[in-house]
Amino acid sequence: PMTILLTGFPSALARAVAAILLRDPAATIVALVLPQDIARATAVARTLDPAAPGTSPRLRCQPYDPTAPDLGRGPALASLAA
Repeated sequence: PMTILLTGFPSALARAVAAILLRDPAATIVALVLPQDIARATAVARTLDPAAPGTSPRLRCQPYDPTAPDLGRGPALASLAA
């Protein structure tokens, strides 16, 4: 399995990239989303990856700050790479 960080979500380009990446059943995407866009991004993510009941979604949205060190994610960002 591979975890992919995707920025720019839920823009049209990032949605298209996510749709292509989700064709790979081993792919999990963590979309780094501006805090003001998190509700819209989460709704869009559900349309691209309607997880089966009881499963974890393969496209998760995480808020971030592009101007902060470690994108404002701190240890959470490092754990994504594990």
